[in-house]
Amino acid sequence: MALDHLKAEGITLKTPVGGFEEPASLGAAGGLNLLPGVGNFYLASGNGADKDHYLYGFGNFLTWPLSIIWAVPEGIIDAGIINEKEFVRYYMYHPAGKSALVQRGLILTPEGLLRLTGYASYGYPYPSSGQGYDARQR
Repeated sequence: MALDHLKAEGITLKTPVGGFEEPASLGAAGGLNLLPGVGNFYLASGNGADKDHYLYGFGNFLTWPLSIIWAVPEGIIDAGIINEKEFVRYYMYHPAGKSALVQRGLILTPEGLLRLTGYASYGYPYPSSGQGYDARQR
């Protein structure tokens, strides 16, 4: 839900604001899975790591070379999911991400709602209340 709200405001993985960098490379995760389980170990140990991938990597190691059939696309998809999760966390919890949203007159709540704050930096005011407004209503 939060990802959709950010996309509606033009903030995506391809066009982030505030210095967000993707923690997992899709190409690296897929390419490394040509080797037995290595792509999964990469996803389990990097920034934004998902520790479940140690288990997946072990399973792919045991079934290699057959595992290449599913491990390469799995690595690419899972790297994308990890990037999306970290993208949302960045704007919810990281000071630089929160600041970048505030500069655009927005805030992402822990419930995943994108709300308008007091005054947007691009010139026109929004009423500022304690609750804020749902960005979808503007």
